[in-house]
Amino acid sequence: MNQTGYAEIQSIERFPNFRNAAILGYCLNISGLQVGSHKKDDGEYAFRKVVIAWTKRNYLWLVKKNPKVAKAILVGKLSFDARKKQLVKTYEKGLNQKAPQQGPLILPAIKWALKEICIVSVNSLPMAHR
Repeated sequence: MNQTGYAEIQSIERFPNFRNAAILGYCLNISGLQVGSHKKDDGEYAFRKVVIAWTKRNYLWLVKKNPKVAKAILVGKLSFDARKKQLVKTYEKGLNQKAPQQGPLILPAIKWALKEICIVSVNSLPMAHR
């Protein structure tokens, strides 16, 4: 993924749709829910970091604004625990007693509330001032 992919993910804030949700879901499914400290010098580390940060900032807002698009992000083994407000990636059980999980990616509710306030205030401006 490159800057074009990240621009598509950022476009979810302006125009949530199934295309940009699928791209974010693909990125989260491939990169995982944790940045990790390995391979900081590879090009994927920075991308993982910004994709995970974007998801932490915006996923709960998206669940409220457009739940169908938010659900479309949950591809592969990604799931959303609404009660705990977190994303989890579950792997196959294999020979383990319990299926291993990655995450959780805990989604901060405070930033979600602030984002909702910002959207309301921007939308209340006359079109010439946007």
